[in-house]
Amino acid sequence: MNTANLGWLANYPNNPTGKKYVAANAWQWTSNFKFAGQAGKLDVSQLNNSYYLND
Repeated sequence: MNTANLGWLANYPNNPTGKKYVAANAWQWTSNFKFAGQAGKLDVSQLNNSYYLND
């Protein structure tokens, strides 16, 4: 991370709540989340801005 690119962080707390790492572009808080009706486990991230969106 630097001032030009605030980066993407992966940090897997036991119980993710609130907005953690708000200075980063994105925070991946799990790599094995199971959504209802989904066959496999997925990565889940929180976007804090539109840096990774194709505007």
